[in-house]
Amino acid sequence: MRRLKNWQLFAICVLTWGTTWYAITFQVGLVPPEVGVALRFALAGAVVLVACVARGERLRFGLDGHLRLALQGSFLYGVSYLCVYHAERHVVSGLVAVGYSPRRS
Repeated sequence: MRRLKNWQLFAICVLTWGTTWYAITFQVGLVPPEVGVALRFALAGAVVLVACVARGERLRFGLDGHLRLALQGSFLYGVSYLCVYHAERHVVSGLVAVGYSPRRS
């Protein structure tokens, strides 16, 4: 399998992360935030699984590994995106995106 160049990887990140804010604005109000987050992460998980199978990646982990991965995903992504969905019900998308971005001093 051919390796992607740095600019291609960067473009994928920009397109994926940049369009996520538009996707959220379309879901807010149509479905509860918890359902919207669950749908997004179920779709993302399916895409990752397909990519791993296509690349022949190892997908077996011990019970402890699965527990750690589930906790990490739930807290680092699930909870934060749930907060984003709730925030977008009250604040414009651009302001939420700026608030979600990392701060550097």
